Amino acid sequence: MAIKLSKTFKLASYSYLNQAIAMILQLVQVKILTNFLTLNSYGGWNQVHVAENLLIVLVNLNIGHGFIRFASSYTPEQKQKTYSSVLIFQSILVLSIFAIAFPLRKQVTHFLIGSPSEPVYLLMGLLLFMAISIDNIQRFLLVSGHEIQMIKQNLIRSISDVAFTVLGVIIKHDIVGALAGYASSKLFCFVLFSWINKIDYRKLSFSSDIIKTLLKFSLPLLSISIAYWVINSSNRYLINHFIGLDAVGMFSVANRFPMMLVIIFTLLSTIFLSNISRLFDAANFERVSYWFSIILRLFFVVGIAGGSFLIAANRPLTLIVSNEQYLFDGLPLVYLFVSLGSLAFGGFQIISRLYDLEKKVYQNSFNWILAMLLNIILNVSLIPLFGIVGAALATGATFVIGFLLSIIKRPKQIEINIPWLKILLLISVSFLSAFFYAIFKETEVSILTGLLLAGLFSVASLLLSLVLRIINIKELINIIKK
Repeated sequence: MAIKLSKTFKLASYSYLNQAIAMILQLVQVKILTNFLTLNSYGGWNQVHVAENLLIVLVNLNIGHGFIRFASSYTPEQKQKTYSSVLIFQSILVLSIFAIAFPLRKQVTHFLIGSPSEPVYLLMGLLLFMAISIDNIQRFLLVSGHEIQMIKQNLIRSISDVAFTVLGVIIKHDIVGALAGYASSKLFCFVLFSWINKIDYRKLSFSSDIIKTLLKFSLPLLSISIAYWVINSSNRYLINHFIGLDAVGMFSVANRFPMMLVIIFTLLSTIFLSNISRLFDAANFERVSYWFSIILRLFFVVGIAGGSFLIAANRPLTLIVSNEQYLFDGLPLVYLFVSLGSLAFGGFQIISRLYDLEKKVYQNSFNWILAMLLNIILNVSLIPLFGIVGAALATGATFVIGFLLSIIKRPKQIEINIPWLKILLLISVSFLSAFFYAIFKETEVSILTGLLLAGLFSVASLLLSLVLRIINIKELINIIKK
């Protein structure tokens, strides 16, 4: 007899399969970029990406977040009108920002890559415009109930981004070549997705009332997005200031794997928020409480197991995606601190959804702003003292403290049932065991053997979580089926 799987479980499975393919492709891209670009150039490439992420935050104004929060219950006509209004509004913002900053284009690019470059500035503008256009298409598909189509198009985008970027850097062995390829991918995806989804841009309409409604909800959340950027990305500029672009390149590679832990939740965050919003708006608080509790427990169990593997395998993973130039003495510590931070950030994100549901965005903003200020102080203090390890320590400490603050200040209407002491025990045993192994044993084994041994730490962590009864197997099977 065939097992009937729930729609949400199918969506999760499709999402993670998509992400697994995307992650493999991105790691291939890192390997190629680190071989074709110098260490300094790879550092510059990452600084451009960090700047692009900040621009997306500023242009988005978190309107997309409001779109997902409210539009799930809209009529098809209202969804279409909201999509049109958001796209027009954000497009105007993009053009305005780059027009205003155009006289400073040489100074901006010199700050990012170490030399003035008009092509880099223009490519960044194209990237931003295409990125917000594609994101709006994806949000529209999500709120319209076409999650599978959204996931398929995300996979197409991942494949395209890597293929075009690699082609660009192979043709022209510098940042301009890589950016030209990346921008070409965004343009290709925008045209393709517009055609697939039959979007007629001649029929777009704009409603200032819709934008005002979304901004009222979203603007208080802007501080959260900016704070996240500061905590997760701005340290590149401080590393460059105190150490140099080569250190930015090394940190970017070392930071990549442990920060992937947060993907366990963020990949599903939009699906989770869209579905949980319907339950909350229907006053089904018991089910909302159940889902928050189970999602948090699952996230920590899987995240701790994944973090144990990454910490134990820090050296072979780094060599797989780069080369020996990217190895340094403090690499295991970077993996340990960033893994802790990534795990805390995932929990932070899940708890933040409670603030969204109860529309207590100002309290959530306060939590993030406090975490941002703490991160700036820690980075400025620790990077000069401990270098790259100091940046990792600042990231980990910030997210852990931010997560604890979000738990303490969280809205109390929705209860959550989490065995915190057991989770703390699981983290301590799993992460410290993997870390001490990485220090004393990892250099003595081959890459393949190192990965296999690291896998044992992951399995041991999962078994320990079962012994501690953090996850109920029967409950998990019931979720998968229903």
